[in-house]
Amino acid sequence: MPEIITQKIKVKAIAHDTFRELMLWGDSAWWPSRCPMDIENLSGNHDVGARYRQSVKFLLGPEWVTVNKVIDKKNLYLRRDFFGKAFDGFEEYTIAIDDDGNSEITFTFAAELKGRLNKYLWKKFGRQMHIDSITMILKALKEYLEKKQ
Repeated sequence: MPEIITQKIKVKAIAHDTFRELMLWGDSAWWPSRCPMDIENLSGNHDVGARYRQSVKFLLGPEWVTVNKVIDKKNLYLRRDFFGKAFDGFEEYTIAIDDDGNSEITFTFAAELKGRLNKYLWKKFGRQMHIDSITMILKALKEYLEKKQ
């Protein structure tokens, strides 16, 4: 049974600007410096097929590879698949436009955890750490875009 986490945030910014910044993810100017997630762009671009190495900056933190699988600029949808020793899965980003023309980002994480130890560590530390990290990242994006308006 996959582990699924969904998080949302509203941003007072044009949806296409929000999507463009989401595409930059770890390469962006707004990425929080104290974020425990480290991302290295292995491809040098942000297109479909672009690969990233991601890790958690803690002793024995997991490392995984993420690949851009679907980039739908028209419908403001991005899917990245990931695989590693601890888990495999995907993350999705969708942006809805509210009545005022602002963005609502929905981030969904779905993963199959591998092995008893990884399942235990996920429940004990990883799940909340992941939620806190994504919250930090989405808030940094929100602050950055809203300052630009």
